[in-house]
Amino acid sequence: MLANLIEYAKREGIEAEAGFTPKTVQWIVRLSNNGKFLGVIPQSESGKKRRGRVFPKVPHLRFSGDTPMRQFLVDTLKYALLFGEDHPDEKLRAKHEYFLQLLRDVAETDEAFGIIANAIGDPETRAAICEELAKPEQKAKPTENVTFAVNQGGDVRVLVEETSWHDWWRDHFPKLLHRGDGDKPPMRCLITGEIDEIADTHPKVKGLGGVGGNIETTLVSFNKDSFCSYGLEQSRNAAISKSAAQQYVAALNHAIERGETLAGAKVAYWYVGETIAPQEDLVAHVIGPVDFGEAEVEEDEDDDNPPSSSEIRQIEANAGELLTAIRKGQRADLARARFNALTLSGNKGRVVVRDWMEGQFETLAENVGAWFNDLAIVSRDGREIIKSHKFAAILSATVRDMKDVAAPMVANLWHCAFQNKPIPYEAMAQALRRATLDVINGDSPCHARMGLLRAFCKRKGIDMKTEMNPELTHPAYLCGRIMAILAQIQHAALGDVGAGVVQKYYAAASATPALVLGRLVRLAQVGHLPKIEGGLQNWFEKQLAEVWSLLKQTPLAPLSLEEQTLFAMGYYQQQAKRFGSKNDADERCGNKAQE
Repeated sequence: MLANLIEYAKREGIEAEAGFTPKTVQWIVRLSNNGKFLGVIPQSESGKKRRGRVFPKVPHLRFSGDTPMRQFLVDTLKYALLFGEDHPDEKLRAKHEYFLQLLRDVAETDEAFGIIANAIGDPETRAAICEELAKPEQKAKPTENVTFAVNQGGDVRVLVEETSWHDWWRDHFPKLLHRGDGDKPPMRCLITGEIDEIADTHPKVKGLGGVGGNIETTLVSFNKDSFCSYGLEQSRNAAISKSAAQQYVAALNHAIERGETLAGAKVAYWYVGETIAPQEDLVAHVIGPVDFGEAEVEEDEDDDNPPSSSEIRQIEANAGELLTAIRKGQRADLARARFNALTLSGNKGRVVVRDWMEGQFETLAENVGAWFNDLAIVSRDGREIIKSHKFAAILSATVRDMKDVAAPMVANLWHCAFQNKPIPYEAMAQALRRATLDVINGDSPCHARMGLLRAFCKRKGIDMKTEMNPELTHPAYLCGRIMAILAQIQHAALGDVGAGVVQKYYAAASATPALVLGRLVRLAQVGHLPKIEGGLQNWFEKQLAEVWSLLKQTPLAPLSLEEQTLFAMGYYQQQAKRFGSKNDADERCGNKAQE
């Protein structure tokens, strides 16, 4: 995995050098040649996903504990400008002064840095900058990063983009840290295989604060004696060279920055070997263009409009087309391409690797096509087949609220989508429970939930069609169909009666149909069918008789969860068949039952 990350860093041109790291900046403060404040330049659009602009080579100091040390040239608004702090304490002022001092130190080589230091060191200028940032239209936050630009010679110099200060920083930052490796011998790097100088501690991983981690976390560390062996200290127990450690962390930070948050996990992925065009990015389009982590996704994004943009529907079609092109030799570039995917979360100061996947693009296209096909389900009104469920909708199909999705569930379903694995039993059980509650509570069936149950059946080898399958004679499936017909008969006879046979008996029927269905059939024959007029009564009687004749014997033993899934699919698909049936036109047009 780490070797793949280094390959990714090289491919993306991600620089990895001690004392430097890519950083995201949300604000640039512009100053005149004499230090006058000229305005702020936002580097990202406002909104939930405001990310900013990534500068690939930003000076970076690694420090921890109670120290006045801060960063050089790029830092948060809180420390660089005391933004959001009406009464900063002594520790905060010391950190702010440290930031200013670094600018003064480098001013000997470039006067522009002195202009910045003098400007933000002046209380009036700093107050004017903070006043502008505090305006409602800016929505600046103290935790967002800021850097500076100076108007000189008719040009606007964004100093972090320049390289003139790099040599000064390379020489200066080791002196600030006051530490060295002494006489520690070189070792063989586990990533590169070369004899090299080994990193005792590794750079920090960023971006996992929202998934259980701290702002900065560590992937490789040995901070307890019990983790160490053979007299080795710290990360020398897993020998990785300083340059390799810088590279893999820089690549990981870059991938996390571009990744997506799914429930309690961060998903980062990339392609290697060949460049993949956006319209061919199968992983991105399985995820779908949504703001993940929002609780309202639970109801399948109001899937009366299927939860699929035109982009996702296009990629669904493209998956098959790309696979065909690869196998015919028309896309040799895609045949060479590979994909890597990481699922991560945090445990305070440590990175938790939930999952790692890699494989050929051809296999990815095949598995993505299977994912869409297996999730395909008839819509609740029976009018169309819905295939392109967004990944967040599939996750939310298992829970009441997206925040209840556990990180391991994300990784498990991720494997189902991209490695064609069976749907986990736990995911089926949770989706089945939610589907049962939907029926009992009279809520509209969730398309993604029913699609997930169908995919479970498909990947268990059951011939579950997208629509009602009259040839599927499994007793549990037939019992579900009978339950749907009984509910339709009651509704046709009595209209909306509130808690009808479904609300009262669905849970019991789906678990022990032998104890319930016989009584309900007799109730329909005696109490409901005689109240329905004309041809509709005959149609219902025929439907009930046809399905009952296929049921050789009502299952006597309680149904297993797998069988209850078949019951739920039979009920749902029979309901969808009813709504889509031309034979039901009389009822849908208002044919009234006898008084």
